[in-house]
Amino acid sequence: MGMQQMLLGAGGSGIKGEGGDVTYDGLYTIHTFLSNADFVWTGNESVEYVLVAGGGGGGNTNGYYAAGAGGGGGVLEGSTTLTAGTYAMVVGAGGQAGSCGGSGSVQAANGGDSVFPASAGTITALGGGAGGDYNEVGANGGTGGGGGHGSGPGTGTAGPPLQGYNGGPSSGYTNMGGGGGAGGAGTQKDGGPGRTVSIRGTSEIFGGGGGAGDYNCGAGGGGGTGGGGAGACAAYAGVAGTVNTGGGGGAGGGWQGCPGAGGSGIVILRYLT
Repeated sequence: MGMQQMLLGAGGSGIKGEGGDVTYDGLYTIHTFLSNADFVWTGNESVEYVLVAGGGGGGNTNGYYAAGAGGGGGVLEGSTTLTAGTYAMVVGAGGQAGSCGGSGSVQAANGGDSVFPASAGTITALGGGAGGDYNEVGANGGTGGGGGHGSGPGTGTAGPPLQGYNGGPSSGYTNMGGGGGAGGAGTQKDGGPGRTVSIRGTSEIFGGGGGAGDYNCGAGGGGGTGGGGAGACAAYAGVAGTVNTGGGGGAGGGWQGCPGAGGSGIVILRYLT
């Protein structure tokens, strides 16, 4: 931390907000929210934001063919003029994964929305779409979930503003749909890439789609950059999306393969100190 940052952090005369994890980058104060919390603001000026919703859960294989993967959480970035007050920040939870193969009792769920109740109107990043079960389409969301065996993908939120892209379609026994990402669409197998932002002074990637499952044990699909969980093959389990990245959950393989849950989101605010 530089001398200017130390003085600003210690004196606090230019710090206009409270809440979340507070850090400093040059002339900026940054508030990072990893879970729901209040943001208390005493200023009346522009605040920059990045909202990342929770990623969708990987689909249920139903004990037979592999399923589609969860889409990454939608990502929104911009700025808004904020008047003094207390704002309840909401960080989207990761979507529940479907049941392990064979039970079929629980379907995958979309990720939770991340919400910034700004002065000029509520800003909402939409949770990633759940991966499609066997013979079911992926769910729509901030990004689309991947299609299960024999099914099409879910769609992302094209906007404006754009939040994310479509999931991938399935094809045959081995190529299920990867989850859509905030930075690109899923494919037949791999999750779409997340979106790159630099609100905290360095490049970070959020909202990667999960990788699809594979009925045969070649290999499951790769998770998209930005926290997407990898898919699995045969009886192996898919990987959950990374916490606080909005990554989509990877799908399980066929037979008894278990899918992964989506990763939770994050909310970041920045303003001139």
